[in-house]
Amino acid sequence: MKIMSADEWKHELDQKIAEEKKTEADWKLLTKAQQFEKTNIKKAIAIYEGFVSELAHYPLPYLRLPIIYRKEKDYQNEVRVLQAALLVFARDNDERNYSDAAKRLDKAWALLTSLPL
Repeated sequence: MKIMSADEWKHELDQKIAEEKKTEADWKLLTKAQQFEKTNIKKAIAIYEGFVSELAHYPLPYLRLPIIYRKEKDYQNEVRVLQAALLVFARDNDERNYSDAAKRLDKAWALLTSLPL
């Protein structure tokens, strides 16, 4: 095992602190998105979409956003988000959410493909 210098140790500690601060800020933002679902759906969508565009590790945007799109009958965006969810859940070895997203994607595809052109 390598012994770290004081600079290496400080750098590693600074990285961990930065990661924790980002995680805390992300959770605050996700909490706001949940609140906006009741008062300003467009803001909620914008926040969740920011996490989806980054393929963020948090499952909440991939669970909530497809529900919002389904309610709005926006099946194309529902499918897109569920496809991103499958990528993230596979990458993160999240078998339970992967299975759920796969089932939801099948239903969303069925709705999307049954629409008249």
